[in-house]
Formats: sequence, structure tokens, C-alpha cells
Amino acid sequence: MIPNDMTAQSPARRHLSRVLWPGLLALCIGGYALGLVHGHGFLAFNIAYLSLALVLAVLERVMPHERQWLANDGQMLADFGHTLLGKGSVQLLVASATLLGIAAAGNTGGALWPESLPLWLQVALGLVIAE
Repeated sequence: MIPNDMTAQSPARRHLSRVLWPGLLALCIGGYALGLVHGHGFLAFNIAYLSLALVLAVLERVMPHERQWLANDGQMLADFGHTLLGKGSVQLLVASATLLGIAAAGNTGGALWPESLPLWLQVALGLVIAE
């Protein structure tokens, strides 16, 4: 049985690989929250998202889970295009829907979000909308 790269790494590198993801996620959430507080939520989200994507792309090359996954299978351009098109389309759709929703809520005097619902139900609704 051939050991994967994780078992062949030093203990310090294995520990770092386990700590990096939660740390990066916390930094992104913190950056987004900071931008949201200062009225730049959309910009902060996009900066955090793109930063995370770039850092993860570099980390996948520097410390892959399996070294053999770095081999070029000829699909990198297609994968990159799919990611840009898919995520870009979703971002555009979310931004447009948000702006239309804000405009519609302002015209009718109604609330944009059902704040009267219990928090757990708001979270569930937010997850469904996000998907």
C-alpha cells in the first residue's frame, strides 16, 4: 500500500494543513463582517471570496493532499472556465435579485426579509435561498 502525501509529511505540516482551512474561513468571515459593518457588504464578500479562492488555489499546488492530483489531466482550462462562469453568473444573479428586491420592498413599504420568523427558520430559509 502506497501512503498518501499526508502520512509522509512532517507532524508540523500535517498540523498546519488541519489548521489552515478553519483559519482562512475565519479570516474571510471576519473580513466580510467588517465590510458589512462599514456598509460595503457586497464588495467585502467578493474580496473575501476571491481571496479565499486564490489562496486555496496556491495551497493546492504547494501542499496537495495527494501529489498525483497535481498531474495535468487536460481539464484545467475547462474547470477554470466553469468556475468563473458558474460563480460569476451566480454573483450577477444574486446582485440583481438583491437590488430588485430592495427596490420592490421600498415601493411597497414591506420588509425585505421575514424578521418575524424564528431565527432557526430564518437560517433555514437563508440556506435554501443560497442553494
